[in-house]
Amino acid sequence: QQQPEQQQHELQQAGPNTTAGVVVPGGAAAPAGEHVRTRDLSISYRDLVFITYCMVRLFFAALLTLWRLVSSQRSGIYVQASFLDVTLTSGQGIVLGLVYGTKRIYTRAVWKALGRLYLAGRRCFPRPIIRIPLGLTMDQLDPAVVATVFSFEPHREAFCTSKLSNIDFQGVTFLSVFRGSQLVDFLLEKRLVFCREDGESFGQNLFSGRVLHHVHHTRYFEDSPAVYQLYPPDETPAWVMELASYR
Repeated sequence: QQQPEQQQHELQQAGPNTTAGVVVPGGAAAPAGEHVRTRDLSISYRDLVFITYCMVRLFFAALLTLWRLVSSQRSGIYVQASFLDVTLTSGQGIVLGLVYGTKRIYTRAVWKALGRLYLAGRRCFPRPIIRIPLGLTMDQLDPAVVATVFSFEPHREAFCTSKLSNIDFQGVTFLSVFRGSQLVDFLLEKRLVFCREDGESFGQNLFSGRVLHHVHHTRYFEDSPAVYQLYPPDETPAWVMELASYR
């Protein structure tokens, strides 16, 4: 009874990574203070899921093989089993990716690769630039656009105070910008529109009136997380500045 207590005391003094008096395979006892490597035989739930999948797939394969040896008839059960066998065999790569590809270390690598591929595609096939000409006059615009700009101008300052912020978008920090959904929320708060569909149409009219634009000039206005910016005074049409002076 004293010997196990003495071994335990020596083990505590040796440290957490050492063992004293541990019997290793072969019958020899490891000296005190020596590192003893043990194998980690634990199985994660991912391994259990994939092993179960493989066992089910092998079961249907063995069932079909036995069926062909015993009988030459092809009943409905045989057709269903054949379908399951083909599905399980063809989808093994998908299941493998879902089981082991959802680890954080793998998903980060996949998303980084997809992001680089997306950016490379954007460079090779850039979106067309959408710009409203600066020299448009009120007579050249739709009256609905002019009315929309006229109704928005009294609320421009309140919108700039409450909704403009700095946003990181596609690796770039844009100053004094807003999202399309934020503009629609503001229009609903001020009762300028009564539904989000009307808010999107309102924003599109502001886009057509050269009041706002997408930060990359590649999108029309949308009720979405896309990032937009108000035109500075030097890029705003003269008639819009005149409306702003009447506030």
